[in-house]
Amino acid sequence: LSKRRHESIQAIYRKYSSEEMSVPIHCWKVSYGMLLQDNEFMYFLAPQQIAQYWMSGLQTVCEHRYDDAMND
Repeated sequence: LSKRRHESIQAIYRKYSSEEMSVPIHCWKVSYGMLLQDNEFMYFLAPQQIAQYWMSGLQTVCEHRYDDAMND
């Protein structure tokens, strides 16, 4: 991540977390778009365990979409 983006993520974390919350935070991004120049990025920030659930679910959705596209 760029330094500016990293600072934004830290600010978001401080805003929405409490000092008692000492769980590891995970950040990841998903790119989407039909063509390379159309690509957009969506950033996710979540506690590590929740992030694992999200990534697993997103991977499953992508795999099913790919399989559907190959079968058409």
